[in-house]
Amino acid sequence: RTTGIEFLGLDELHEALSVAEPWPDSPGYAMATALLAQAELWARLPSGPRNARAAVRLARAHEPGRALVYALISRSMAWWEQEDPAGTDNAREALEVAMRIPVTYERVLAVFWIAMCSFEATSVREIVALFRSCRERLTAAGLAHAYLARLASEEAIFLLDIGLVRECQ
Repeated sequence: RTTGIEFLGLDELHEALSVAEPWPDSPGYAMATALLAQAELWARLPSGPRNARAAVRLARAHEPGRALVYALISRSMAWWEQEDPAGTDNAREALEVAMRIPVTYERVLAVFWIAMCSFEATSVREIVALFRSCRERLTAAGLAHAYLARLASEEAIFLLDIGLVRECQ
């Protein structure tokens, strides 16, 4: 909800979950649960962490795929809310899963949550190094330029924050 327009609202996500309800053991149900958990976490609803845990449990019952990536990211978000670096492990696992399946945006999303949950980082330079190493790995994996540019822009924002304008070039 960064532009004031909801991407998927809670009502729509509850509807998606009810549509998938006849198939509670399906990857679609796990995905709907993960997306609902993310929306609940952004809205700071107490059901968010519970649904994030459920989404991971549901998604792990299937071949690793997009549902597991989103479930792990929702779990990272829940840890982030608690300022617990354990979210980094979930985000790193999400990236590893995303690297093994044919997805693109999910790789970038996992990198953002790795950085967001890096509470143990002692400096902005560590966060920049994290973005850079992930960007280089994704470059080597052939990720589309638009996604790489998004990661590079995050590096630049952090560098500008600490006054290192020349390193942004």
